[in-house]
Amino acid sequence: MRIWQGTQDIHFQNGIAERGIKELTQIARTILLHAQRHWPEYISSMLWPFALKTACERLNELSINENGETPISRLAGAAGLIVKQIYHTFGCPVFILDAGLQSGVIGPPKWDPRSRLGIYVGHSPVHAGSVAIVLNPTTGHMSQQYHVTFYDDFTTVPSLRSVPRTRFLLSRIVQNWLLTSHII
Repeated sequence: MRIWQGTQDIHFQNGIAERGIKELTQIARTILLHAQRHWPEYISSMLWPFALKTACERLNELSINENGETPISRLAGAAGLIVKQIYHTFGCPVFILDAGLQSGVIGPPKWDPRSRLGIYVGHSPVHAGSVAIVLNPTTGHMSQQYHVTFYDDFTTVPSLRSVPRTRFLLSRIVQNWLLTSHII
């Protein structure tokens, strides 16, 4: 009987894959840092899986070779059109239309907000390209949303800075609960 053991931690044996992983990681890091720079109150490194997914999608759908083909069009064997409108800036603020207005049911009272704030973290892989995955900063839940207005250039962020930070609010809620529970 003969047991063959491969060498571990030898990166030069798989250089093409290692280079691809490095390129993908650097693009994801750049995407995440860009969003953090514009909106540090809400964007943290906890969103790195979504930044990596966005980087992968952008590489596969927007990289064009000398023949004018993208990796997706080469895989599918058909010419692909790049639809610019479905690509949005990762981590940008979005406003989602109220659920009552989306469904056509009577909407909120006249003076209530008709939208809520969200954070764009990518588009849905199982829906049309116009369906976004949005993080709700107050609840921490993610959902697919269709009726969304994107602010790709982060122009609404200065006015949102007057809104208290979610992390601060959550830490305050937990701190108050601990104080009233006599745990600390």
